[in-house]
Amino acid sequence: MYFLKWVVSFLVFEWIAEKYGLLFYDNGWSFGWSAIFVITMFPMVRLHHVNKPLALILSVFFAVFYLSVFDYL
Repeated sequence: MYFLKWVVSFLVFEWIAEKYGLLFYDNGWSFGWSAIFVITMFPMVRLHHVNKPLALILSVFFAVFYLSVFDYL
């Protein structure tokens, strides 16, 4: 429930910013990708406090995934 509150808060804020022209997406990024990122980001922050080595390893995989999906590799 704690993570859900943060995820919803971030996504609502981003949606409002996009709706009023304060936020623009480029390079194929969209609100959906932001939602996926935020949903993974908050548990990763918690994991970083609990198990740093595992969080760092998983972060590398997530970074490579996002870089490959958006053609930055």
